[in-house]
Amino acid sequence: MPWRVEGDRAHGPGIYDMKAGSFFAFHAVREILRQGTRTKRPITLLLTPDEEVGSPTSRAPIEAAARDACAVLIPEPAGGPQGACVTGRKGTGGFRVSVEGRSAHAGGNGRRAAAPWWPCPGWCWRCMR
Repeated sequence: MPWRVEGDRAHGPGIYDMKAGSFFAFHAVREILRQGTRTKRPITLLLTPDEEVGSPTSRAPIEAAARDACAVLIPEPAGGPQGACVTGRKGTGGFRVSVEGRSAHAGGNGRRAAAPWWPCPGWCWRCMR
């Protein structure tokens, strides 16, 4: 969905998915509470601001809520050109890489250096594929 503004309305991916889903989820839970509807399981509504960038600040609350959950619903609308149901999400990963080498400075003893970082860009690229 390309970004565009028509009159006083904005259309685009950020408007369409997360905000619309959050709006409907909030109002659905609010209505359950307003009507005093009893549910078989507790309901937790967790809204995060950073899901598009891997949830760096909300990962801990997400994991804490997930530990006690029997199911998780992601309130994003149907996606893709055919309006298919969203059944999966991309994940995130983090890596800590340690390298060893021999210290040297290019201005003094650069020929003695064993630069362990040279292979790192290629290694990172291969991991991302």
